[in-house]
Amino acid sequence: MPANRPSLNDRNCRPTAAYAALSWALLTTVAVPACKSAEDKCTLAQNAAEQAWQMQLTDLQAQAKQARAAQASSETKLIKEIEPRLAQAAEKAASARYNRDDDAWMRAYKANQNAACARDPECARTKQTNAEAKDKQQNLVPKLMAVQAALATVRGAADKAWQAAQAVMPELGNQLLDTAKQHSAAAYAACKDLKPKADPSLPAERR
Repeated sequence: MPANRPSLNDRNCRPTAAYAALSWALLTTVAVPACKSAEDKCTLAQNAAEQAWQMQLTDLQAQAKQARAAQASSETKLIKEIEPRLAQAAEKAASARYNRDDDAWMRAYKANQNAACARDPECARTKQTNAEAKDKQQNLVPKLMAVQAALATVRGAADKAWQAAQAVMPELGNQLLDTAKQHSAAAYAACKDLKPKADPSLPAERR
């Protein structure tokens, strides 16, 4: 904490549990004004929560970008390199049983191609990478939406911000998420008894 913090003899400036819960990493990046009121404590806690959720969002977005790249590269490799290499044998096996103009030929060709891929280490590995990348992207969609909601509500009503934070499913070993949830809990404790500030972007009758 800053060296010039106010005296603890001042009842309005005694650190709360919410203030103490802020991690050192975020305290070094968030400007800490002199503690003068409950509003200041609320703002400080919201600043920390906002940064924590932004860090989690940035991490998830990076994971999604990496998954998209893995899917694209593995798909390109399958289409341009591996499948053409296996195609000749698959075509020959299908032609041995069916006329090339028959629908059965295409079904046989695809079956032979899939079987050949399963036996080929490079093809099997690349297909697995492609499937995992697709699954990763699908799994990240609800996580991204939940974290974006938590970030968007940080500075709103304390109960709604806390509900949005709680809606993000916990993950074992996700320290960024654990930290964000801790800061949201701190922000709720610091802000729950205060009236939310009006959004200046809204019409006066809706504030």
